Amino acid sequence: MKRVFEKSLAVAMLVVMVFTINVFAYDTGTGRVKVPKDCKFVTAKTHIERSKKYDYVLVKADSVYPVEEGKEDTYKKCRTRIYFKDTPISDTKVLEENNLTHVKIYNGHLNHSMFNLRFAGNNPDLGARINYYYNGK
Repeated sequence: MKRVFEKSLAVAMLVVMVFTINVFAYDTGTGRVKVPKDCKFVTAKTHIERSKKYDYVLVKADSVYPVEEGKEDTYKKCRTRIYFKDTPISDTKVLEENNLTHVKIYNGHLNHSMFNLRFAGNNPDLGARINYYYNGK
């Protein structure tokens, strides 16, 4: 009888652990995206998982630099915005290189467990490349 109880307890603990891991799962990652002139948003990454525990995600532009090789790199900023499918669910945030930024998700969209990350340049006359980091929290 004691053995059955021990096995049942072990199975119950395993089920709780698996459920907890899935409920609080979220993605982190890095990538690179090329954005065009005119500050048009480009999708950098889709289907990023978030835990839904927070009303924000974290985004950082590790580096922003010119598309053309050999051009002087004076770029320091870019823009980001969070989407659910094709619907924006955050304001546009200006990112400065190497600053981890909270991008707040609109109320009414906090139940989405996935989001898409988009970027745009900060100067309408210039395209750019952006190396980025994200954390779905």
